[in-house]
Amino acid sequence: MKNTRWYKSLKMALICTGILLMSAAVGSAFLMEGEQINPENRVELAKTGDGGAWKTDDLVVTYDYDRMGDRMDISGKVRFYVAGPDRTLERFWLTIYILDGNNKIIASESIANAPYTKEIDPVSFEDSLMLPKGATGFTFGYQGEWASGAAQPTKFWDTPGK
Repeated sequence: MKNTRWYKSLKMALICTGILLMSAAVGSAFLMEGEQINPENRVELAKTGDGGAWKTDDLVVTYDYDRMGDRMDISGKVRFYVAGPDRTLERFWLTIYILDGNNKIIASESIANAPYTKEIDPVSFEDSLMLPKGATGFTFGYQGEWASGAAQPTKFWDTPGK
């Protein structure tokens, strides 16, 4: 009886350790507060709002936002360049990074995600964010996987790091 409890406890500890390690691996593609970004990726925060497009080799994010003091409402679409007749989007996360005047990340939030879909369609997003004191700009980053037929999924990502 005692051996069974010990075995179950050990098994649970190993499962928890595995989950923590996987979580760390997923999070490593994203940047952390205090890190500096490449100034070319910066979008200046307008006093009232604006819109635009953020492009990479994988996708384009078109967005509009309204700024009301320390709040920002943002919406838009993510369109993928990897679309094809036999390709599926397996996973996707879009993160917005809020920046200070020195291009340092002062906050970040996941604003869009997509689980498995049959076709790679545009992913829509809409979010309301609280802007921390000192926020003067923002940028985006993402990570995801797409698959083609029976092949292993292909990972794609971009972070605005220096």
